[in-house]
Amino acid sequence: LRLNNESKFFFFLVILLSNVLFLGYWAYKMFGELRNTMRAKMGRLYMYVFLCGNKRKFEEEKLRRAIQDENDILKEEFDRQLNDIRDLWSPDPRPGKLTLNKTNIEKSALYLKPENYLRSITSKQPLSEDELKKMKRMKRQARGDKLFQTLASEM
Repeated sequence: LRLNNESKFFFFLVILLSNVLFLGYWAYKMFGELRNTMRAKMGRLYMYVFLCGNKRKFEEEKLRRAIQDENDILKEEFDRQLNDIRDLWSPDPRPGKLTLNKTNIEKSALYLKPENYLRSITSKQPLSEDELKKMKRMKRQARGDKLFQTLASEM
């Protein structure tokens, strides 16, 4: 493959630009890691080098970092719980697993719709009568569908 000088120069600039961007991003992230390490292990030095001795700001950053660490742990736990729910679904019928069908999808949509999910987590009051009736109706329908499926599979 033969390239003329303009093409060679173009590819050289593309490679050079990508390397410069990578190096800049890496330096930015390394600087952040250096600050975090100094904040955790050499707090006093960090306070004087990066915060000009401002103790109040140092305490605020420590508190913000503690909250961030706690949020990271909680997010990992939340992701684990979501994965556990995702693992309940199975394409082939197995004991203890849910099979994907229209009824199961509709029921899970009722529980996992963002508005309902947030309301159930944040609310301290029980569900309204209409919501309870709706859930009971869906359970009855699910039982009926299950009975129908077992009868249909036996025939």
